[in-house]
Amino acid sequence: GQGQVHWRNVSEENRPAVEAVVDGVLAEAPFADALRKAQGKCVYELRPDVRWDKGEAVLYLLELLRRRASDFEEYGDGEDSDDGRDADAPPPPPPGNGDDATIAPGEWYRSVLPIYVGDDVTDEDAFKALKPFGALSVLVEPSAQKATERPRATHATHTLRDVDDVQAFVEALSCSFR
Repeated sequence: GQGQVHWRNVSEENRPAVEAVVDGVLAEAPFADALRKAQGKCVYELRPDVRWDKGEAVLYLLELLRRRASDFEEYGDGEDSDDGRDADAPPPPPPGNGDDATIAPGEWYRSVLPIYVGDDVTDEDAFKALKPFGALSVLVEPSAQKATERPRATHATHTLRDVDDVQAFVEALSCSFR
């Protein structure tokens, strides 16, 4: 499983003590070498020590989407046509290795634009993983009073100021697809 230690309401001078306690617990059995600490927005996430983060998760979802699109192209939509494809449909993705759950940017289905919006340092894994796919990645920056919560540098391609900007962005995006 996963645990979290939130420190948002801990005074600045006591935050190192909280981190020391977390590090001490992670250094002892049964947690030593079983959990790792990841820092989020005013939180320490205690995760299983395996390669799995928001970047891995988003790549997994893209692979599922790619495979679903490949299956659709292979089996068709049930309508009769000369080649089984709609003339306006985008070309199918190149065949992938069914045993390999990873995707390379060159394999990506050209009609899909991944979009990822996040406001936390833990979202940087997803921003970085999506970069080779030409994704639109958006970091929502915290207010000036919480500037220490965001990363100094980002892999995101764009930034927005707050939740209101995200809502306007989503509304503008949805209007462009009508």
